Amino acid sequence: MSTDKKVVLSKDAITLLNDEHKKIQKAFKDFERLKKRGSIRNKLEIVRQACIDLKVHALIEEEIFYPAVCKVIGNCDFLLEARVEHMEANNLIVQLDSMKPGDELYNAKFSVLGKNIYHHIMEEESVMFPLVNETNLDLIALGDHMALRKDQLLSEMGFSNRRTQAAKSVRDASEARLVD
Repeated sequence: MSTDKKVVLSKDAITLLNDEHKKIQKAFKDFERLKKRGSIRNKLEIVRQACIDLKVHALIEEEIFYPAVCKVIGNCDFLLEARVEHMEANNLIVQLDSMKPGDELYNAKFSVLGKNIYHHIMEEESVMFPLVNETNLDLIALGDHMALRKDQLLSEMGFSNRRTQAAKSVRDASEARLVD
């Protein structure tokens, strides 16, 4: 008898974060292509989705990944820098949330956010992740914990699952921002 059960393969914590890094970097590249001639709606979709992704990503790093890494590595100085970088990114996200794509500094703020995030990602991937890979940290269990927390955060933000996240974000943002 055949069953149609889906097999879910766990991602280790670093693979999960790397996948999110790629998704976020793609959003910034897509925005840069649209910056001069893209539609306001397309820019808004990219910015809103990227901001949601960044908020959730930062929270799972700060709540789960960084404390686990700090515990096994012992030196938490670079984790403190990462938290400050998250705070700076959140400041720009809050500003972008209150702006419209046609506002004078909208494109510039999102571009600066992208450059800051790129720097942050490069530090994590070149310094932190190699250190973590040398520890005995259970990266599969950590990745599972992070994935569960990510789903919980998205649900708390009003997204029942990842597939509906983008659709709800675009609909809400379009209703709120494009009716001027």
